[in-house]
Amino acid sequence: MSPTPPTTAVDSVTPAARPLLLELLVVVAAAHVAWIASALLVPIVGALLAALLLQPVVRMLRRCWIPRWLGALLALTIAVGGVGGTLYAVYDPAVTAMTELPGTIERAKKRILDTTHDWAENNPVDETITALTELSDGKPDPRQPRVIVEPPSFAQRALALGTVALGNLAASLILVYFFLVFGGGLLQRMIDRSPDRRGKQMSLDVARAIQAQIPRYMLTITCINVGLGLAVAGTFAVLGIRNPLLWGALATLVNFIPYLGPFVLSLLLFLLGLDQYETLPQAMLPALTYAGLNLIEGQVVTPTWLGRGFAINPLVIVIWLMIWGWLWGVPGFLLGVPMLVVVKVALEGLDPNGLWTTLLCRPPKAPRRSRKAQTPEQMSAPAPSTEAAS
Repeated sequence: MSPTPPTTAVDSVTPAARPLLLELLVVVAAAHVAWIASALLVPIVGALLAALLLQPVVRMLRRCWIPRWLGALLALTIAVGGVGGTLYAVYDPAVTAMTELPGTIERAKKRILDTTHDWAENNPVDETITALTELSDGKPDPRQPRVIVEPPSFAQRALALGTVALGNLAASLILVYFFLVFGGGLLQRMIDRSPDRRGKQMSLDVARAIQAQIPRYMLTITCINVGLGLAVAGTFAVLGIRNPLLWGALATLVNFIPYLGPFVLSLLLFLLGLDQYETLPQAMLPALTYAGLNLIEGQVVTPTWLGRGFAINPLVIVIWLMIWGWLWGVPGFLLGVPMLVVVKVALEGLDPNGLWTTLLCRPPKAPRRSRKAQTPEQMSAPAPSTEAAS
């Protein structure tokens, strides 16, 4: 008799679980590639999403007998002008806030320490450091050479980051223009090359759904976020809070990062309140005002404008943002939600009842139970007749 071949780990997996395991391996491999090629993929993904946002403008200009190349140039110029004007308006307040940030943090830290009843004096960490300093008499050994490493200055770091950011921005703008001019034709030719007729039709339906739904989603979210920023800036100006335009612009930007962005901005506004106001209730005014406006936007405005078609499970959004923030940093946080919406639309077109589509969708609300619990006999009894007695 021939010897029985040894059982491997793959053989121990049930046939029903093998497709799911393969999909997980593909996801892990794609995440690894995204991490390695982040410098290349971030401008491409950002340009693709920006092209989807500007595509309706190009189509509208095309209906006015404007060539596609000229319409793309006009749409890109308008978008860059709007973003550039906003950055110019908040540049001076941003520079002032960055200059005052170390002092603001120190004053807020002093206020917090004073509020906690001299916690710093009884801090065990400080006591341990003091004891170690006394053991060594607080004097360095003169026989040991001293090496002083000077970190790069703020101007040098800003110049390095600005150079990289300008290079990525220039590459993204060029890619946006070419996506707007040649992207549609390239996608159509790729779909036409598919040998399977059913697969070709499914790919065409998914592409049309993405081109129709993603620009609507991104335009609506952009308008809502800009409206929230204007509301924050106006409210802060009325309340007398410093730099209302800067905080309005930050409110617009961080609202593209659901849950995590507003939480971080609320902490910054609390530090601002500690620095600007004397009492603790007054110090909480900027953060509470922003939290109230953000709550109205999240619970009333966004569901009304978008509906439940784009509703995604909040837990999935947070995990998704953490993953892409870890892979790509700040660009991952900003691009995470639009990419998730694209994935959701594509999965709904390819496999509406699949596992991944079900995980992405927001769970439906459970029906309310009646105040008076019914017994099993009452539940199984026939409903009473509504006919009038003759």
